This record gives sequence, C-alpha cells and structure tokens, in this order.
Amino acid sequence: IRFFYHKDHLSNAVRWNTLEDLKSYKIGGVIGYWYQTDFAKAGLNVEYTTHPEQSIKKLQTGRIQLFPVNDLVGWYLVEKHFADSKNRFGTLEKPYDMVSVYLMVSKSYPNSERLLKQFDAMFHKIKESGEYQNILKKHKIAD
Repeated sequence: IRFFYHKDHLSNAVRWNTLEDLKSYKIGGVIGYWYQTDFAKAGLNVEYTTHPEQSIKKLQTGRIQLFPVNDLVGWYLVEKHFADSKNRFGTLEKPYDMVSVYLMVSKSYPNSERLLKQFDAMFHKIKESGEYQNILKKHKIAD
C-alpha cells in the first residue's frame, strides 16, 4: 500500500518516517478502511469518501494531495479514469504498509488440496519463467 499523488499538485520529494510527518498534507481516505484509526491518532488532515475512485479523482483535481491505496488498485483506477494522463500520477517511495496476499480455499471445498497444489505449481512456474517479474514491472510493483 503506497501513497499516490498527482504530479501537478505535489512532487515526489515527500519524505516521511511516521504518519505525523504527513500532517501538512491533505490526505484522502475511504470511510471504514483500517487506516482511519491510525490517521486519527496521527492528527492527519483527512477527507474521506465512500469509494477509492472518488479519492483518485480528488487527487487529479488537487482536492487532496495523498491517497493510500494498494498499488494494483491505485494503478487500475488511474488507468481506468485517466489513461491519457496516467504519467501525471506517482507513488511515494516509502510504502505505507506491506501486506501479504494469500489464496484461501475452504477445506470443505471439493478437491481443495488439489486446487492449492495446482495453484502453487503454476505460481512457481510463472516466477521461474520471469513472467511474474514482468507483471510486477507492468503494474509498478516492487517484489
């Protein structure tokens, strides 16, 4: 999860170590997301919306300066709404949070063990082939 910004309204020179370092920026957020408590404790100036799309649009207009969102989701929304100017968006170098992603399959699901083994084998295959790195690079995600 990284802080997205729009280059017309903020430079990528923003450096931060703790959330308190971001007090001087107007930050976007989504109501009900896990970071609300952290942002409140840090005393951040946050403008909440009901959907991430609204916050990406606010970045583009300059109503907010930073918006924390999963890399894939953020770049998907930028591509969807601002494909012609996607190079005007960026992410701060330091991630806000690193979250692992897992595939979960219920043990009661038919052939769940076989499904997980197949998934693991194919995932290993795409990593070995270099395709995984290409996907990460395409979506601007660090491994």
